[in-house]
Amino acid sequence: MSAKPLGVGLLGLGTVGSAVARAFAERSRRIDAAAGRPVKLVAAAVRDPRK
Repeated sequence: MSAKPLGVGLLGLGTVGSAVARAFAERSRRIDAAAGRPVKLVAAAVRDPRK
């Protein structure tokens, strides 16, 4: 795959957000293939970073 990577950001890293982040890490090849180009998790926003 030589296409430009698609950057993805998450809003929240609670129960759902952390599961999505984990899925990106564990299933990156499958996600890249489905998207037709590399998909990278580039940012995550959280309300309280101390949690």
